[in-house]
Amino acid sequence: MRSYKHVLFILISALFVSMLSCTSDEAGFNLPYITDSEVHNNGGACYGIDSVFMEFHLQNEQGDTTNIFSVGDDIIFDLIVYNGKTTPLTYGFPELFGINTFRVYTSNMADCGIPWVYERDWDDKLRTLKSGGKLHFQCSWYGCSNSPFTFPAPKNNNTLQLNPGVYHTFAYIQFERFSELCVTLNFVINENK
Repeated sequence: MRSYKHVLFILISALFVSMLSCTSDEAGFNLPYITDSEVHNNGGACYGIDSVFMEFHLQNEQGDTTNIFSVGDDIIFDLIVYNGKTTPLTYGFPELFGINTFRVYTSNMADCGIPWVYERDWDDKLRTLKSGGKLHFQCSWYGCSNSPFTFPAPKNNNTLQLNPGVYHTFAYIQFERFSELCVTLNFVINENK
């Protein structure tokens, strides 16, 4: 019963978000852009196409979903992909994420980097996400010892210190022979806790 309610929540959320979405051509991409007010200032959003849904959240070190951090706080990028189709989806690495998932930009579009390292030597093996299945990935900005890291790439240990300001990041998913899913989230770094 719980998974039915979860799927229903995802479907309703995706419909709501897709009705409120607009596009952003900043930096040369055409992405569904979710503003703070449209995600209720909680640091998360859900987006779906053709029964495939993506939930993208920002979390603090305690695992709470938020979009407000203080200087030096670790930021956890939390991405869940759910296949609601009746058929499996096929994917490979790094094609599933592109090369910019979780990249952080300032409000002036200055690139602050990415918390994982792109590897050209990922295997060519195709993987399958079965019908009703989900993928769950977490990646931390600073890589604190207690922060989760389940992203299928090495951690980037040279991420920049994020200064006070407004930032945005996005998560991108691309399965073979399927439309891409992309969600952009805004977040704030404050000077004090």
